[in-house]
Amino acid sequence: MDTPRTSVLSNLLPRPRRLISTRTYELVNFTSNRFIPEYAIVSHRWKQGEEIGLTEYVAIISGSRGDKKTGYIKIMMACKRARHDGISWIWIDTCCIDKGSHEDVAWNIKSMYAFYQNAQICYAFLRDVSTAQVFEELDSGDLKMEVEESEWFQRGWTLQELLAPKDVIFFDKDWKEIGRRSALTDEPYTDVISLRTGIPEPVLEGRVPLQDVDMVKRLCWSVDRQTTKPEDQAYCLLGILGVSMEPCYGEGTQKAFERLQQVLIK
Repeated sequence: MDTPRTSVLSNLLPRPRRLISTRTYELVNFTSNRFIPEYAIVSHRWKQGEEIGLTEYVAIISGSRGDKKTGYIKIMMACKRARHDGISWIWIDTCCIDKGSHEDVAWNIKSMYAFYQNAQICYAFLRDVSTAQVFEELDSGDLKMEVEESEWFQRGWTLQELLAPKDVIFFDKDWKEIGRRSALTDEPYTDVISLRTGIPEPVLEGRVPLQDVDMVKRLCWSVDRQTTKPEDQAYCLLGILGVSMEPCYGEGTQKAFERLQQVLIK
């Protein structure tokens, strides 16, 4: 097993309980939050029926199962890039959360903003973007349009995954690098993310702390974003608003937002 390279961060900031070794692909459980292993993190749009859960991933790695869906390939490609970046550990929600445990799901949801905040880098996988043709034709306008129209920018959870990390690297469907969040002023990506999301460049670049932005403006950024589970419309805002509450799937969107409002009032 890889020995985690660690960095001392605030003990108040939770880090993932499970990480994947980018070298051995082993899924490792961590029990201490004293030192946080340096890790990369993945942001992506789930594909129905193609993602790899915790149990299935462990079975594949152990050799007891050979069914390798596109979700498995995504994990392997993310590990490959992390190794290239000198990072030995990676977190991805599909297989690093025990979906069969309410306690584990709840803890991960409440901690997820911190997970992305603590990560060395975030890899945003845009499965519906292809750079091959636009790069070949040197048509930056087409590339900008493809990025702007990606479903990644339409999802609720990806808002915090855009804002929380130190930096975000965007990849197309073939894991070719498109660009970085920190390079917003570089051609051909000038203003793409800011215009698409409505988030000012100083916020995206980290020059203006998120907590200094009016809460109403932060809520406006989430308008029209969609989530698979209705309650996630509220839960995905917890980190962005700087609050915490226990998720309760099945309560419905209205009840979830009522509870969120009560937490914000306190």
